[in-house]
Amino acid sequence: AAEAVPALEDPDADPQDVAGHTQPSGGGDARVDDDRVPVIPLYRWGGMSADDRYGEMVEPSLSVGMLMAAARGHDGGRLEQRYDLRRLQPDAGEVLEQWARDPRPAVFVFSDYMWNIDAHLELSARVKQLSPSSVCLHGGPSVPKHEVDAVEFFAENPSVDVAARGEGEVTFVEILDALDGRLDDGCTSRLRDVEGITVRIGDELVRTPDRERMSDLDAVPSPFLTGEFDDLLSEPWRCASIETNRGCPYGCTFFDWGTSTPSRIRKFDMERVKAELDW
Repeated sequence: AAEAVPALEDPDADPQDVAGHTQPSGGGDARVDDDRVPVIPLYRWGGMSADDRYGEMVEPSLSVGMLMAAARGHDGGRLEQRYDLRRLQPDAGEVLEQWARDPRPAVFVFSDYMWNIDAHLELSARVKQLSPSSVCLHGGPSVPKHEVDAVEFFAENPSVDVAARGEGEVTFVEILDALDGRLDDGCTSRLRDVEGITVRIGDELVRTPDRERMSDLDAVPSPFLTGEFDDLLSEPWRCASIETNRGCPYGCTFFDWGTSTPSRIRKFDMERVKAELDW
């Protein structure tokens, strides 16, 4: 990003050559001339510990990668005209600190699991403290799905604007589309027609109808194959998740597959899975 500013000041530079190509891929400072709304994923790796080298290694969030890949690839990249879609970075705290230098309203994305939900809610609260106009989206297995639990979750966590349930890729795209790149007062009221969410609209909580599960999983681009994790290649990895299918016909009480139990099994294309393994 630092190299982009002189290029814009070069009288011989073609504006078409420099526009839209030098925004930061991570969660840091945006280009001064970029008026798009930042969309910033904040994810804390499971087991991260300052005194544990293994715990410090990167474990890229497949769920967050799928969300961002879906948004970036939607309708030929149309959302990128209104949003600066950042790529996942290994240190959520550092990303937030960089944004806090100039806390312009942004959309923050959290995928909550039992190992990171407390940290995510702390980050979410910090976001709203610095920028009340920012929108905090929470999803994942640890976000309550049942209505009574969701009401309690929102009451305990005033920083949460939207809680998604079920598969999030299409939901996330529709949320961004409905917000229309405008985080003005009452912007969450434009989310009333987005299925699969509970949304805070002023003092009101609105629970929209459940969303049907996707029939074609390959409609969502692979975050591995589309570069969502390329910025993490310089970091030490401890593991990566590869998703071959979704759903399970059984309803075991001790197990949860993204709330897709019991349901029919849907598979990703095998050539896609092989390409991800090769990557």
